[in-house]
Amino acid sequence: MDEVTAIFADMGFTVAEGPDVETDDYNFTKLNFPVGHPAREMHDTFFFNQKPDGSRLLLRTHTSPVQVRTMLAQKPPIRVICPGRTYRATATRPYADVSSGRGLVIDENSISAT
Repeated sequence: MDEVTAIFADMGFTVAEGPDVETDDYNFTKLNFPVGHPAREMHDTFFFNQKPDGSRLLLRTHTSPVQVRTMLAQKPPIRVICPGRTYRATATRPYADVSSGRGLVIDENSISAT
């Protein structure tokens, strides 16, 4: 992942990082995952115990919440790569700690997210 990050940095991308422990809002809602989507289920996502207000934190399942945080924090143009760990339950083991990366470009002539 360090080599990929360095390549993107050489192309003018900044590196953005975010928390491994995420809110439901940033991990799902702000990314248009509807209530009832399979990714929101306990068998795919590691949730912490519910808080008294009913909200719950989780281990992020992708690094896309970092893109959301970046778009809320700065105005275009944006050229950012978001490397980091993600966590998902799998059929072969009770947890998965996977390195992942997302890229985001927003300017007057292009919009791209991966």
